[in-house]
Amino acid sequence: MRGMSKNKITLFLSTLRGGSVNKFIIFYSVAVIFYFVLNWQVYSYGISAFEGSPILGYLYTAGFFLVAPSFVVARIAERYYKNRFVSFILWIGSFWLAMLMYLVLGILSIYVFLRVSNLLWFQWYDFHSRYQIAIGLILGSASFLMSAGWWYNAHRPAIRKLEYAFPKGSGKGGDFHIVAVSDIHLGTIIGKKRFGRFVRDVNLLKPDAIFFVGDTIDEDIEPVIRQDIGSSIRKLHAPLWVFGVNGNHEHIGGVERADAYLREHGVQLLRDSFAVLGDAFALVGREDVSSHIFTGKPRAELTELLSRMPKGLPIVLLDHQPSSILETAKDGRVALQLSGHTHHGQLWPFSWVTRLVYEISWGGRKIGNTEFYVSSGWGTWGPPVRTWNVPEMLDIRLRFE
Repeated sequence: MRGMSKNKITLFLSTLRGGSVNKFIIFYSVAVIFYFVLNWQVYSYGISAFEGSPILGYLYTAGFFLVAPSFVVARIAERYYKNRFVSFILWIGSFWLAMLMYLVLGILSIYVFLRVSNLLWFQWYDFHSRYQIAIGLILGSASFLMSAGWWYNAHRPAIRKLEYAFPKGSGKGGDFHIVAVSDIHLGTIIGKKRFGRFVRDVNLLKPDAIFFVGDTIDEDIEPVIRQDIGSSIRKLHAPLWVFGVNGNHEHIGGVERADAYLREHGVQLLRDSFAVLGDAFALVGREDVSSHIFTGKPRAELTELLSRMPKGLPIVLLDHQPSSILETAKDGRVALQLSGHTHHGQLWPFSWVTRLVYEISWGGRKIGNTEFYVSSGWGTWGPPVRTWNVPEMLDIRLRFE
Protein backbone atom coordinates (compact mmCIF):
# COMPACT_ATOMS: atom_id res chain seq x y z
CA MET A 1 0.00 0.00 0.00
CA ARG A 2 2.90 2.35 0.82
CA GLY A 3 4.36 2.02 -2.70
CA MET A 4 0.93 2.43 -4.31
CA SER A 5 0.29 5.64 -2.34
CA LYS A 6 3.58 7.16 -3.44
CA ASN A 7 2.92 6.13 -7.01
CA LYS A 8 -0.41 7.96 -7.01
CA ILE A 9 1.15 11.12 -5.54
CA THR A 10 4.05 11.03 -7.99
CA LEU A 11 1.63 10.46 -10.90
CA PHE A 12 -0.44 13.47 -9.81
CA LEU A 13 2.64 15.69 -9.59
CA SER A 14 3.92 14.44 -12.93
CA THR A 15 0.54 15.26 -14.48
CA LEU A 16 0.68 18.75 -12.99
CA ARG A 17 4.21 19.22 -14.29
CA GLY A 18 3.50 17.69 -17.64
CA GLY A 19 0.13 19.12 -18.68
CA SER A 20 1.27 22.39 -20.21
CA VAL A 21 3.21 25.57 -19.75
CA ASN A 22 -0.02 27.12 -18.46
CA LYS A 23 -0.04 24.67 -15.55
CA PHE A 24 3.58 25.54 -14.90
CA ILE A 25 2.63 29.22 -14.71
CA ILE A 26 -0.29 28.40 -12.44
CA PHE A 27 2.04 26.48 -10.13
CA TYR A 28 4.38 29.45 -9.74
CA SER A 29 1.46 31.85 -9.35
CA VAL A 30 0.13 29.75 -6.48
CA ALA A 31 3.62 29.70 -4.94
CA VAL A 32 3.83 33.51 -5.06
CA ILE A 33 0.36 33.85 -3.50
CA PHE A 34 1.33 31.36 -0.76
CA TYR A 35 4.52 33.36 -0.14
CA PHE A 36 2.44 36.55 0.17
CA VAL A 37 0.04 34.91 2.66
CA LEU A 38 2.89 33.67 4.87
CA ASN A 39 4.50 37.11 4.88
CA TRP A 40 1.18 38.74 5.72
CA GLN A 41 0.75 36.42 8.72
CA VAL A 42 4.19 37.33 10.03
CA TYR A 43 3.60 41.02 9.46
CA SER A 44 0.21 40.94 11.20
CA TYR A 45 1.65 39.15 14.23
CA GLY A 46 4.54 41.62 14.46
CA ILE A 47 2.24 44.65 14.30
CA SER A 48 0.14 43.15 17.07
CA ALA A 49 3.20 42.29 19.19
CA PHE A 50 4.73 45.76 18.91
CA GLU A 51 1.55 47.82 19.24
CA GLY A 52 2.65 48.90 22.73
CA SER A 53 5.81 50.49 21.33
CA PRO A 54 5.28 52.86 18.37
CA ILE A 55 9.03 53.15 17.72
CA LEU A 56 9.48 49.36 17.48
CA GLY A 57 6.34 49.21 15.34
CA TYR A 58 7.69 51.75 12.85
CA LEU A 59 11.11 50.05 12.71
CA TYR A 60 9.47 46.65 12.25
CA THR A 61 7.23 47.88 9.44
CA ALA A 62 10.10 49.56 7.59
CA GLY A 63 12.36 46.52 7.95
CA PHE A 64 9.65 44.08 6.96
CA PHE A 65 8.72 45.88 3.74
CA LEU A 66 12.38 46.12 2.77
CA VAL A 67 13.09 42.43 3.36
CA ALA A 68 9.87 40.54 2.56
CA PRO A 69 9.66 41.29 -1.20
CA SER A 70 13.43 41.08 -1.74
CA PHE A 71 13.61 37.46 -2.95
CA VAL A 72 10.93 37.81 -5.61
CA VAL A 73 12.16 41.26 -6.71
CA ALA A 74 15.80 40.12 -6.93
CA ARG A 75 14.92 36.96 -8.87
CA ILE A 76 13.18 39.09 -11.47
CA ALA A 77 15.80 41.86 -11.43
CA GLU A 78 18.79 39.55 -11.93
CA ARG A 79 17.46 38.63 -15.37
CA TYR A 80 17.84 42.26 -16.48
CA TYR A 81 20.43 43.85 -14.19
CA LYS A 82 23.69 42.10 -13.38
CA ASN A 83 25.37 43.88 -10.49
CA ARG A 84 26.41 43.43 -6.88
CA PHE A 85 23.43 45.31 -5.51
CA VAL A 86 20.97 42.84 -7.05
CA SER A 87 23.12 39.97 -5.77
CA PHE A 88 23.06 41.48 -2.27
CA ILE A 89 19.26 41.83 -2.37
CA LEU A 90 18.95 38.19 -3.49
CA TRP A 91 21.12 37.09 -0.57
CA ILE A 92 18.91 39.01 1.86
CA GLY A 93 15.74 37.58 0.30
CA SER A 94 17.09 34.02 0.29
CA PHE A 95 17.99 34.20 3.97
CA TRP A 96 14.57 35.70 4.72
CA LEU A 97 12.91 32.62 3.18
CA ALA A 98 14.45 30.48 5.92
CA MET A 99 13.51 32.92 8.68
CA LEU A 100 9.99 33.21 7.29
CA MET A 101 9.43 29.47 7.55
CA TYR A 102 10.40 29.34 11.21
CA LEU A 103 8.66 32.57 12.12
CA VAL A 104 5.43 31.09 10.75
CA LEU A 105 5.98 27.84 12.66
CA GLY A 106 6.73 29.80 15.82
CA ILE A 107 3.62 31.95 15.48
CA LEU A 108 1.50 28.87 14.80
CA SER A 109 2.94 27.14 17.87
CA ILE A 110 2.16 30.17 20.06
CA TYR A 111 -1.39 30.34 18.70
CA VAL A 112 -2.04 26.63 19.36
CA PHE A 113 -0.50 26.84 22.83
CA LEU A 114 -2.65 29.81 23.80
CA ARG A 115 -5.82 28.17 22.49
CA VAL A 116 -5.14 24.93 24.36
CA SER A 117 -4.21 26.75 27.57
CA ASN A 118 -7.42 28.75 27.36
CA LEU A 119 -9.44 25.55 27.14
CA LEU A 120 -7.60 24.24 30.23
CA TRP A 121 -8.37 27.46 32.17
CA PHE A 122 -4.74 28.64 32.32
CA GLN A 123 -4.23 32.38 32.05
CA TRP A 124 -1.50 32.38 29.41
CA TYR A 125 -3.43 34.93 27.34
CA ASP A 126 -2.82 37.52 30.06
CA PHE A 127 0.87 36.58 30.19
CA HIS A 128 1.18 36.81 26.41
CA SER A 129 -0.54 40.20 26.31
CA ARG A 130 1.69 41.56 29.05
CA TYR A 131 4.95 40.38 27.52
CA GLN A 132 4.07 40.24 23.81
CA ILE A 133 6.87 42.68 22.84
CA ALA A 134 9.45 40.46 24.55
CA ILE A 135 7.92 37.32 22.99
CA GLY A 136 8.00 38.95 19.54
CA LEU A 137 11.67 39.90 19.96
CA ILE A 138 12.57 36.42 21.21
CA LEU A 139 10.74 34.78 18.30
CA GLY A 140 12.52 36.97 15.73
CA SER A 141 15.94 36.48 17.35
CA ALA A 142 15.48 32.71 17.61
CA SER A 143 14.50 32.46 13.93
CA PHE A 144 17.55 34.49 12.92
CA LEU A 145 19.98 32.50 15.09
CA MET A 146 18.59 29.14 13.94
CA SER A 147 18.84 30.20 10.29
CA ALA A 148 22.42 31.39 10.85
CA GLY A 149 23.35 28.04 12.43
CA TRP A 150 21.77 26.12 9.57
CA TRP A 151 23.60 28.38 7.09
CA TYR A 152 26.80 27.06 8.68
CA ASN A 153 25.52 23.50 8.27
CA ALA A 154 24.86 24.10 4.55
CA HIS A 155 28.53 25.03 4.07
CA ARG A 156 29.92 21.81 5.54
CA PRO A 157 29.31 19.07 2.93
CA ALA A 158 30.06 15.48 3.81
CA ILE A 159 31.95 13.04 1.61
CA ARG A 160 29.68 9.99 1.46
CA LYS A 161 31.62 6.80 0.71
CA LEU A 162 29.75 4.09 -1.21
CA GLU A 163 30.87 0.74 -2.61
CA TYR A 164 29.09 -1.43 -5.17
CA ALA A 165 30.07 -4.70 -6.81
CA PHE A 166 28.36 -5.94 -9.99
CA PRO A 167 28.91 -8.80 -12.45
CA LYS A 168 31.08 -7.61 -15.31
CA GLY A 169 28.90 -9.13 -18.01
CA SER A 170 30.54 -8.74 -21.42
CA GLY A 171 32.73 -5.87 -20.20
CA LYS A 172 36.37 -6.20 -19.28
CA GLY A 173 35.66 -5.52 -15.59
CA GLY A 174 37.82 -3.64 -13.14
CA ASP A 175 37.59 -1.10 -10.33
CA PHE A 176 36.47 2.47 -10.88
CA HIS A 177 36.53 5.45 -8.58
CA ILE A 178 33.67 7.89 -9.20
CA VAL A 179 32.74 11.20 -7.61
CA ALA A 180 29.06 12.04 -8.14
CA VAL A 181 27.30 15.22 -7.08
CA SER A 182 23.81 16.61 -7.59
CA ASP A 183 22.16 19.98 -7.02
CA ILE A 184 25.15 22.31 -6.91
CA HIS A 185 22.95 25.25 -8.04
CA LEU A 186 25.70 27.47 -9.40
CA GLY A 187 24.70 31.11 -9.63
CA THR A 188 24.45 34.14 -7.40
CA ILE A 189 24.22 32.29 -4.08
CA ILE A 190 26.73 29.55 -4.86
CA GLY A 191 29.42 31.38 -6.76
CA LYS A 192 32.97 30.94 -7.94
CA LYS A 193 34.67 31.07 -4.53
CA ARG A 194 32.54 28.37 -2.98
CA PHE A 195 32.63 26.23 -6.11
CA GLY A 196 36.42 26.53 -6.05
CA ARG A 197 36.42 24.68 -2.73
CA PHE A 198 34.27 21.98 -4.35
CA VAL A 199 36.80 21.60 -7.19
CA ARG A 200 39.64 21.34 -4.66
CA ASP A 201 37.83 18.65 -2.64
CA VAL A 202 36.97 16.61 -5.76
CA ASN A 203 40.51 16.74 -7.15
CA LEU A 204 41.94 15.62 -3.80
CA LEU A 205 39.87 12.43 -4.15
CA LYS A 206 41.52 11.70 -7.55
CA PRO A 207 38.47 10.09 -9.22
CA ASP A 208 38.50 8.24 -12.54
CA ALA A 209 35.31 10.05 -13.58
CA ILE A 210 33.01 12.78 -12.26
CA PHE A 211 29.21 12.74 -12.60
CA PHE A 212 26.99 15.83 -12.30
CA VAL A 213 23.50 14.51 -11.53
CA GLY A 214 21.47 17.58 -12.52
CA ASP A 215 20.72 21.10 -11.25
CA THR A 216 24.33 22.05 -11.71
CA ILE A 217 23.11 25.50 -12.78
CA ASP A 218 20.63 27.43 -10.64
CA GLU A 219 18.24 28.63 -13.36
CA ASP A 220 19.72 31.80 -14.95
CA ILE A 221 23.12 31.17 -16.56
CA GLU A 222 24.13 34.86 -16.51
CA PRO A 223 25.55 34.94 -12.95
CA VAL A 224 27.64 31.86 -13.83
CA ILE A 225 29.02 33.55 -16.95
CA ARG A 226 29.64 36.83 -15.14
CA GLN A 227 31.73 35.09 -12.45
CA ASP A 228 33.54 32.92 -15.03
CA ILE A 229 32.73 29.78 -13.04
CA GLY A 230 33.48 27.80 -16.20
CA SER A 231 37.20 28.34 -15.62
CA SER A 232 36.83 26.49 -12.32
CA ILE A 233 34.88 23.66 -13.97
CA ARG A 234 37.82 23.20 -16.34
CA LYS A 235 40.09 22.57 -13.34
CA LEU A 236 38.30 19.32 -12.50
CA HIS A 237 40.59 16.38 -13.25
CA ALA A 238 39.29 12.93 -14.23
CA PRO A 239 40.94 10.55 -16.74
CA LEU A 240 37.57 9.21 -17.90
CA TRP A 241 36.08 12.71 -18.23
CA VAL A 242 33.30 14.69 -16.57
CA PHE A 243 29.72 13.70 -17.41
CA GLY A 244 26.39 15.20 -16.49
CA VAL A 245 22.65 15.27 -16.98
CA ASN A 246 20.19 18.13 -16.88
CA GLY A 247 17.89 18.82 -13.98
CA ASN A 248 14.71 20.85 -13.84
CA HIS A 249 16.64 24.03 -13.03
CA GLU A 250 18.67 23.92 -16.23
CA HIS A 251 15.37 23.75 -18.09
CA ILE A 252 13.81 26.59 -16.08
CA GLY A 253 16.76 28.88 -16.86
CA GLY A 254 17.15 27.83 -20.52
CA VAL A 255 18.55 24.38 -21.13
CA GLU A 256 20.29 25.03 -24.45
CA ARG A 257 22.38 27.89 -23.06
CA ALA A 258 23.21 25.91 -19.91
CA ASP A 259 24.16 22.89 -22.03
CA ALA A 260 26.36 24.93 -24.34
CA TYR A 261 28.17 26.52 -21.41
CA LEU A 262 28.81 23.24 -19.60
CA ARG A 263 29.99 21.51 -22.79
CA GLU A 264 32.28 24.43 -23.60
CA HIS A 265 33.91 24.00 -20.20
CA GLY A 266 34.47 20.26 -20.28
CA VAL A 267 31.23 18.56 -19.19
CA GLN A 268 29.82 15.90 -21.49
CA LEU A 269 26.02 16.15 -21.21
CA LEU A 270 24.07 12.93 -21.68
CA ARG A 271 20.57 13.81 -22.87
CA ASP A 272 18.83 10.47 -23.40
CA SER A 273 22.18 9.14 -24.53
CA PHE A 274 25.06 7.05 -23.22
CA ALA A 275 28.82 6.66 -23.09
CA VAL A 276 30.93 3.56 -22.50
CA LEU A 277 33.54 4.03 -19.78
CA GLY A 278 36.71 1.95 -19.74
CA ASP A 279 35.10 -0.76 -21.89
CA ALA A 280 33.56 -1.86 -18.58
CA PHE A 281 30.12 -0.24 -18.20
CA ALA A 282 27.64 1.98 -19.98
CA LEU A 283 26.81 5.32 -18.40
CA VAL A 284 23.28 6.37 -19.38
CA GLY A 285 21.89 9.86 -18.85
CA ARG A 286 18.14 10.48 -18.94
CA GLU A 287 16.75 13.88 -19.87
CA ASP A 288 14.95 15.45 -16.92
CA VAL A 289 11.33 14.41 -16.50
CA SER A 290 10.26 18.09 -16.70
CA SER A 291 11.86 18.59 -20.13
CA HIS A 292 8.63 18.34 -22.13
CA ILE A 293 7.27 21.45 -20.37
CA PHE A 294 10.09 23.57 -21.74
CA THR A 295 11.01 21.85 -25.00
CA GLY A 296 7.64 20.39 -26.01
CA LYS A 297 9.36 17.04 -26.47
CA PRO A 298 8.98 14.16 -23.99
CA ARG A 299 12.09 12.34 -22.89
CA ALA A 300 12.78 8.88 -24.26
CA GLU A 301 11.08 5.93 -22.64
CA LEU A 302 13.45 3.91 -20.48
CA THR A 303 12.91 0.71 -22.46
CA GLU A 304 13.69 2.54 -25.71
CA LEU A 305 16.78 4.17 -24.21
CA LEU A 306 18.19 0.94 -22.81
CA SER A 307 17.56 -0.88 -26.07
CA ARG A 308 20.34 1.24 -27.61
CA MET A 309 22.92 -0.01 -25.10
CA PRO A 310 25.75 -2.38 -26.04
CA LYS A 311 24.60 -5.88 -25.16
CA GLY A 312 25.90 -7.35 -21.92
CA LEU A 313 27.50 -4.25 -20.41
CA PRO A 314 26.50 -3.29 -16.85
CA ILE A 315 24.50 -0.05 -16.83
CA VAL A 316 24.83 2.96 -14.52
CA LEU A 317 21.94 5.42 -14.91
CA LEU A 318 21.87 9.14 -14.08
CA ASP A 319 18.33 10.49 -13.65
CA HIS A 320 18.02 13.79 -11.79
CA GLN A 321 14.55 13.39 -10.28
CA PRO A 322 13.89 10.11 -8.44
CA SER A 323 10.34 9.94 -9.75
CA SER A 324 10.91 6.89 -11.96
CA ILE A 325 12.61 4.60 -9.46
CA LEU A 326 9.94 1.90 -9.62
CA GLU A 327 10.02 2.03 -13.43
CA THR A 328 13.78 1.45 -13.38
CA ALA A 329 13.47 -1.35 -10.83
CA LYS A 330 10.75 -3.04 -12.85
CA ASP A 331 12.91 -3.00 -16.00
CA GLY A 332 15.72 -4.71 -14.10
CA ARG A 333 18.57 -3.98 -16.53
CA VAL A 334 20.15 -1.08 -14.62
CA ALA A 335 22.79 -2.00 -12.06
CA LEU A 336 22.93 1.40 -10.32
CA GLN A 337 20.82 4.57 -10.54
CA LEU A 338 22.02 7.88 -9.10
CA SER A 339 19.54 10.71 -8.52
CA GLY A 340 19.18 13.93 -6.55
CA HIS A 341 16.61 16.74 -6.70
CA THR A 342 14.94 16.25 -3.30
CA HIS A 343 17.61 17.99 -1.14
CA HIS A 344 15.99 15.63 1.40
CA GLY A 345 13.62 18.52 2.05
CA GLN A 346 16.49 20.97 2.78
CA LEU A 347 14.34 22.75 5.39
CA TRP A 348 12.43 20.88 8.07
CA PRO A 349 9.55 19.93 7.88
CA PHE A 350 9.79 19.59 4.07
CA SER A 351 11.70 16.33 4.56
CA TRP A 352 8.32 14.86 5.56
CA VAL A 353 6.94 15.97 2.19
CA THR A 354 9.80 14.48 0.15
CA ARG A 355 9.49 11.20 2.07
CA LEU A 356 5.81 11.11 1.16
CA VAL A 357 6.25 12.01 -2.50
CA TYR A 358 9.31 9.95 -3.46
CA GLU A 359 10.00 6.27 -3.02
CA ILE A 360 13.45 7.28 -1.76
CA SER A 361 13.91 10.81 -0.42
CA TRP A 362 17.55 10.31 0.52
CA GLY A 363 20.03 7.48 0.79
CA GLY A 364 20.47 4.07 -0.76
CA ARG A 365 18.28 1.05 -1.28
CA LYS A 366 18.24 -2.01 -3.48
CA ILE A 367 14.96 -2.71 -5.28
CA GLY A 368 14.89 -5.82 -7.41
CA ASN A 369 18.16 -6.08 -9.32
CA THR A 370 18.96 -2.36 -9.07
CA GLU A 371 20.86 -0.36 -6.48
CA PHE A 372 19.58 3.19 -5.99
CA TYR A 373 21.10 6.19 -4.30
CA VAL A 374 19.29 9.53 -3.99
CA SER A 375 21.67 12.27 -2.89
CA SER A 376 20.68 15.12 -0.59
CA GLY A 377 22.69 17.34 -2.95
CA TRP A 378 25.71 19.58 -2.49
CA GLY A 379 24.17 23.05 -2.71
CA THR A 380 20.93 24.77 -1.82
CA TRP A 381 18.02 26.38 -3.63
CA GLY A 382 16.32 29.48 -2.24
CA PRO A 383 17.35 29.71 1.42
CA PRO A 384 21.12 29.11 1.67
CA VAL A 385 20.52 26.94 4.73
CA ARG A 386 19.89 23.32 5.63
CA THR A 387 18.35 22.07 8.85
CA TRP A 388 18.95 18.45 9.89
CA ASN A 389 20.15 17.08 6.56
CA VAL A 390 23.76 17.42 5.51
CA PRO A 391 24.95 18.37 1.99
CA GLU A 392 27.10 15.72 0.37
CA MET A 393 29.22 14.56 -2.52
CA LEU A 394 29.40 10.84 -3.28
CA ASP A 395 32.75 9.05 -3.27
CA ILE A 396 31.86 5.81 -5.07
CA ARG A 397 33.91 2.68 -5.66
CA LEU A 398 32.49 0.57 -8.47
CA ARG A 399 33.79 -2.95 -8.95
CA PHE A 400 32.87 -5.11 -11.94
CA GLU A 401 34.02 -8.69 -11.53
